[in-house]
Amino acid sequence: MTPCGHLRRSRRPPGAVSIFQRVLRRCLWTVSVGLVLLVFVSAAAPSDVLTFPPSQDLIDRILAAARRADLTSVAMLIKFRIGGPETTPPACVFQGVLHVAPDHTALTLAHWTPTPLCWTLERYVLGRLFADRDHANTLLPSFRFDVIGEKLVDDHPYYLVYGTALAPRNDPRWMIGWVDYDRGLIVDGTIQYAWGAVNLMQDYGLIDGVWVLVHQDIDVPRFTASLEISYSEYQFMSHP
Repeated sequence: MTPCGHLRRSRRPPGAVSIFQRVLRRCLWTVSVGLVLLVFVSAAAPSDVLTFPPSQDLIDRILAAARRADLTSVAMLIKFRIGGPETTPPACVFQGVLHVAPDHTALTLAHWTPTPLCWTLERYVLGRLFADRDHANTLLPSFRFDVIGEKLVDDHPYYLVYGTALAPRNDPRWMIGWVDYDRGLIVDGTIQYAWGAVNLMQDYGLIDGVWVLVHQDIDVPRFTASLEISYSEYQFMSHP
């Protein structure tokens, strides 16, 4: 099996592009943005009494947290479910390593479920998705962000950030989520596309003084599809 990040650009077989591919491509795209900086959920009403930091301050903190990682590789366990709750056995399981370079990434899979659906996802979705790290740079300039809410979690401030697309026909249309201000981390969020929403929840761990993703739960309610991703074995760039 060749690394997914280096798949040949061959002609797709008839019927290869299914609704599962479209859903997973959008769903996993959310994950990729999440690896570089990730995405913004919940709702809170703005208050005239509260004073919120500028939205650009929060964006800068998220980007700074991502840059501090200096990640070179991370092991990934991806579970895809369709048509059932989280307790349902996954339809596809992928296990591999995401290799990170300054200008690109490449996902190398060691194991995956040998079914036609999983083969299609492995061949046409996963590798091409993680081959590009520039999702954040292309995503953020196309949105206007506002801070609309605040809450305290263990005495730490969290702010609710809402982003609307600048272009009327842009897809995704909007995004919203809670940001841990002190750490510059997005803890949960929703992205709204023309066809439906993608919901995201994230857990972090502290490794070598850097906060990194350890678990993601991604849900696509319209298609009763979900992804569960676990991260481990982080490797960082060594500095002289």
